Amino acid sequence: RDVSTPAVRVPWHRQTKAFALRNLRATLRTKATIIWGFGFPAFWYLLSSLIFLPDAEAVGGAANLADVKGATAVSLGLFGVLTVTLVAFAGGLSADLTEKRYRKLRSLPISPTADFAGRFLAGVAVAAVSYLLVIVVGFFDGADYALRGPGSVAVVVGSFLLFSAVGVSVAVAVTWVVNDPEVVIGITNAILL
Repeated sequence: RDVSTPAVRVPWHRQTKAFALRNLRATLRTKATIIWGFGFPAFWYLLSSLIFLPDAEAVGGAANLADVKGATAVSLGLFGVLTVTLVAFAGGLSADLTEKRYRKLRSLPISPTADFAGRFLAGVAVAAVSYLLVIVVGFFDGADYALRGPGSVAVVVGSFLLFSAVGVSVAVAVTWVVNDPEVVIGITNAILL
């Protein structure tokens, strides 16, 4: 580049998009995300449905079983949200800190808030896929989802975002205290369970 021309600062929203896409690609390339973020919550739903939930039909009939399956799918979907935002977010952040990427990034005209917002958006996108996967598996298993008015939609979206924010907050705290990425993954898994 011509040194006589001043450096142009990239707008915050473009930096955020770049960090979100980078983190999304990195997260989806990890086998652990596919197994633990997508497969584990859906597996737990199916296990619960096959082993623990048939008793609900004996107690309250088929309608009660469909409602219980719906509640179980939503609960385990939120478990998937926490899995992705806590464990996967902490793993990626810890790896970037350990490999000293932040030292390089901080020497450039890059906004730390754009980095965080991009990471958060990528985590929320992957968490949404995990959540919806469990909901779809539950639907095909006979779960009943009854939204009662516009307030219930706000509760679903609000709980999703709140679980995401809690997962990311705990991930940042653990990563700030612990320097070893493998230990970070172990600690966040223990917190998750």
